[in-house]
Amino acid sequence: MAEGPIEVRAERLLAELEAAPKAEREARRDEARQLAEAVKSEAIDLCHSRATEHSERIGDLFLAAAKLAYVGYVDEMRPAHFERDIDRDPVAQADYARFIAAVDSGD
Repeated sequence: MAEGPIEVRAERLLAELEAAPKAEREARRDEARQLAEAVKSEAIDLCHSRATEHSERIGDLFLAAAKLAYVGYVDEMRPAHFERDIDRDPVAQADYARFIAAVDSGD
């Protein structure tokens, strides 16, 4: 996925959170939530530019944002719009489900 600074930050944080114990994930919830919003914003910016509206980065960014939001928000607060961004991509959905299973198995 890594192409730009935000992708590198997202990849790094996701790897750390996936391997982290639940207490650490909870302590880093704000960091994950803020980065999820920034990553989603970057994806939307790419969508709105004619030069990048068909970029492969967009799907990767939406997937990263959904994963970060999964960790960044508690269940009842998690915005559905992060998951809707990947609902038409079966590969992204499978990757997202794998991430959730990995994170939840560490609880």
